[in-house]
Amino acid sequence: MLRFEIVIDIERPVADVFAFVSDFTHLPLWNYYIRETTPEDAGPLRVGRRYRQTRKTDTQKFEVIEYIPDQTVAIRLLKPTPPAIIRYTFQETSEGTRLTDEWSLKTIVPLPGFVTRFATRSTKAAVAQNLAKLKTLLETGSVTLQDGRRTQF
Repeated sequence: MLRFEIVIDIERPVADVFAFVSDFTHLPLWNYYIRETTPEDAGPLRVGRRYRQTRKTDTQKFEVIEYIPDQTVAIRLLKPTPPAIIRYTFQETSEGTRLTDEWSLKTIVPLPGFVTRFATRSTKAAVAQNLAKLKTLLETGSVTLQDGRRTQF
């Protein structure tokens, strides 16, 4: 099992950060590895809503498993992707919003400790880079992603 969390402060109100992050169609604007995310049905965000995302090397499906407006939203990756839960928690600060991004990934087979530590470190580093891009995008309105794409919001 790989587990980690990253905390980042964003100088924007909680409602703005929550609305942006929980709209998963925005993922390609701040995560360079994702090309497109689309809901599988119409309607508002809710527990049980499913999405399909196209990444650089594959496609994934996920569903919303937790949703409390302006507080938390969590997703679970669906098969055939190895099980993973990603939870975003939002807290008001004097400067704006503290975003906590928690990951829990289950490996298909048990891994030796050194492999787990390496995989956790490399995944956490990639997630931290993407969250830094999110912060820049929300605070300035534009960002250049790791692959050179320039996105605006």
